[in-house]
Amino acid sequence: MPEKPVGFDRPSCVSCGRQPLLQGQGRGQYRRQGRVHQGEWVRLRCLKYRKDVEEDHLHGVFDHKGRPIQLLGRGLADKGRRPRCPRCHQVMAAGKQKFWKGQPTSRLFYCRNRACAEFERRRSYRGTWTDGWTPAPPAREHHRPRAPIGDDICPGCKRPGTLRRRGFARPTRDVPQRVQRVQCLECKAVFRWDGRRFRPMARPGFVRSHTQTCPRHGLPLEIRSHPSRRPGGIVNTGRCPMWHQRKCAYIRRWLKDGSLLDEPSRGSQLVEPRWCRMVGCNSERANQYDDRYPYCSVHQQLTRSQRSREAKRRRARGLEEFTQRYLLRPFAVPGLPTSIADFVRHHLRGRRWSVARFEREARLDGAAVQGLLAAQGRCQRETLTRALQALGLTLADLHAAIGGGPGDSAAHRAEDRDPLMPRAKPCARCKESKPLTEFGLNPRMRSGRNSYCRACSNEYLRLRRANARLMKAS
Repeated sequence: MPEKPVGFDRPSCVSCGRQPLLQGQGRGQYRRQGRVHQGEWVRLRCLKYRKDVEEDHLHGVFDHKGRPIQLLGRGLADKGRRPRCPRCHQVMAAGKQKFWKGQPTSRLFYCRNRACAEFERRRSYRGTWTDGWTPAPPAREHHRPRAPIGDDICPGCKRPGTLRRRGFARPTRDVPQRVQRVQCLECKAVFRWDGRRFRPMARPGFVRSHTQTCPRHGLPLEIRSHPSRRPGGIVNTGRCPMWHQRKCAYIRRWLKDGSLLDEPSRGSQLVEPRWCRMVGCNSERANQYDDRYPYCSVHQQLTRSQRSREAKRRRARGLEEFTQRYLLRPFAVPGLPTSIADFVRHHLRGRRWSVARFEREARLDGAAVQGLLAAQGRCQRETLTRALQALGLTLADLHAAIGGGPGDSAAHRAEDRDPLMPRAKPCARCKESKPLTEFGLNPRMRSGRNSYCRACSNEYLRLRRANARLMKAS
């Protein structure tokens, strides 16, 4: 318990007459009757005082003569040294002290005038209570130089717009300050930005004396696995850094002294690129390794609705070209060779035919088949007819697959005009000869059509469901 100050008159409680309990004492500034005084003070409380219950008992702060006073929350001796609000010109209240690494100490001040437009807006000032306070410079002057990322060109692969910030680099002997660390998304090179230029950083880990580079991209190979010991010495295995984007699968093995091994590598061949999913587009995908972006750089920028409308326009142009080229007269529209090639490749995969077998069945040479599958230029009508007949298909099937549909009038006109195209097919159930439009497409069948017609298929499914219900009821 604090000791009683010398020369202090302790007042008694008016309600119960007991001597109050001394809770604390000190010396400093306080306010009494609207004026600021300097001196000793004590804090007293009666033992029977309870907040919001027994408020009549003695409690509060008193001076050395036992008079009630009010302690000041902040020292008013520094009032003349504190800065003033630039808007209302009133003395600002002091806030927390700020410490910046490598910068002078500063303190926050804020305005307490509710009528001011900058009420409780914090401002930074530098100085001390003795020398006074001056406004601190803007916060952007404290920051270190930021690496411009926008359209900057990577010093390694010379590609624009591939640099991204990756935190801060550790200080070194050449660059003692803490600067930003930048990495390229394409070549995975790491640089240090010191405010003037990009400085390459060494990769983490042990620096090997001998490294190999990719002949296609010119980038150093990444170590694929731990070195292995062989009779010839320690063997390192590396692959091109572009493997993660399915752009290169170059793999090479070399000894510790840098001599290359002549043994073949299964992954040394280039990976076949993946193509855009847009109808009739024969371009590579912009992102070769992520299936969420299955389009080229041009079509990937479009919205889903725009791509849908573009696909419809391309199908319409392909149908028009198909009708004009193979049914009426020659007419060229870009995109149709790709659609035909996709249709033929799809049926080849369904039948599990190789290209050599397809050439034998269709009685075509290798150049014609290669041009048909690679969508290179125009395809003659005779070549296309032979290819479709080898697969058990017709021009009407190709027309329907491109987008015409079995009920399109152009398909019926094509069947009436071309005597080589079969118009009917016997049903395996009812033994009746019906048009091809009455049979559904089935790439697993040799003819490319179902064995049952649509009416027999529906009747077969109805009887099967009825038998299933009877079996379940019994």
